[in-house]
Order: sequence, then structure tokens, then C-alpha cells
Amino acid sequence: MKIYISDKHEIREITLREWRNGNLSPDCFDDLETNVPNDYPTDHDNEEAEGTSATMTEKDYNEVVEWWRDECREYNERSPYSWFVENLTSEQREEEYAKGAKMILDWD
Repeated sequence: MKIYISDKHEIREITLREWRNGNLSPDCFDDLETNVPNDYPTDHDNEEAEGTSATMTEKDYNEVVEWWRDECREYNERSPYSWFVENLTSEQREEEYAKGAKMILDWD
């Protein structure tokens, strides 16, 4: 997701991918993070924000990144109750963990 940082006049990007079965998934951040575009709508009249999904301050951006870092950390620590794998049976969950399932968050 491309985000315009209004107080820095720059565009940053956040991606979230899953490493599973030796493969890296396509970016799924836009699919999972539906609140950011609703809570921080892009100013379509601002040419600097063109092509972005949200506009926010650097402080807000850092808070979004921190929240997602915590979610990924929980998943990667193999919490059996992580909401990322809640629809899997316990056997499927253990199989995924054994294969090295990891969530990878990247941000600018």
C-alpha cells in the first residue's frame, strides 16, 4: 500500500507477504488492512499524493507500522491462536509452522 506522508511530502510503501512452502506470497497488505484507506483518505486534489491509498502524518504511519509489526511478531512466534491461522485445524497449523510459515512486513 502506498501512503502519502503529508508532513514529509513523500510517499512510503508498506507490504505484507507470507513465506509458505518455500514461496513468497503476493503482497496482501491492501487486503488485510482495510481501515487505513477509510480512516486516512487520500486527497485526490493533491498531485503529490497521486497513486496512493491513504494520506497520513509520519506519526500515524509509524503507529500503523508498529501495530502490524506486533501482529507479525505474534504470528511468527507461532501462537496457536494467531488470527492469521485461525481457520486452520491444529494439524494444518502445525504443518504450516513446520514448513516455516512466516509473515514478512516491509516498509519504507
